[in-house]
Amino acid sequence: MKLLVVTLAFLVASGSQASILWQDEPKSNIEVMTDAFWEYVRRATQTAEDTVETIKKSELGQEINTMIVQSAASANDYAGRLTDRVGPMVVLLRQSIMEELTDVNAKLIPFADELNKKMKQNVLELQQSLSPYADELREKVGQNAGELIKMLSANSKELQEKVDQNFKELQQKVNPYAEKLREKINQHIEEFQKKLVPYTETLQSRLFEKVQEVRLNLAPYAEDLQDKLTPYADKLPEKLQSLWASFRQSFN
Repeated sequence: MKLLVVTLAFLVASGSQASILWQDEPKSNIEVMTDAFWEYVRRATQTAEDTVETIKKSELGQEINTMIVQSAASANDYAGRLTDRVGPMVVLLRQSIMEELTDVNAKLIPFADELNKKMKQNVLELQQSLSPYADELREKVGQNAGELIKMLSANSKELQEKVDQNFKELQQKVNPYAEKLREKINQHIEEFQKKLVPYTETLQSRLFEKVQEVRLNLAPYAEDLQDKLTPYADKLPEKLQSLWASFRQSFN
């Protein structure tokens, strides 16, 4: 590091001599100052790059690379085992939901049959109410058409009201089963999620441990790199002032 500082000082001090040594392409003082500054920065940057490269090539660097590979492999392996364990849980969840749906469906079938019977009964009643007018309609086409239309409209309205009433009754009977089914399905899903928590927490914990291990192994190198770069940062203002002073003197 002292060698770098001496080199920079030499570059600054020899700014005026550089014009003499390079008679063919003399540099101005501002160019000399600029070159000296960027040479200083280059050396500081090179120090950081050398330190990082040293870490990569060192035994610790190889251990870290191995550790990262092993961590990834461990995570993949655990994820695979997690899938194997979760798979049966998913199947069980699906079976539980299907059982609930089958049970509710079995309980709703009688209501559906009842609705179907009522619908058929309503239609039959409508047909029976209209049958006396069928022959009369054929005999008096156009004579009492207005009265017939009124009667048909009234009967149709009555049929619609009965259908609506049947659906309302069915809905009232079905709603409790639908609500109970929703509660059971939510319960199965919550139980499934609770069973997954230990596996996800274990995976997260293992990955965190590996990251911490890598961080601890890198800590000494980070401190060493900081120690190497700190002098450059501390002395940079002083070097800039020196370069600026040299630049001003060249115009006096």
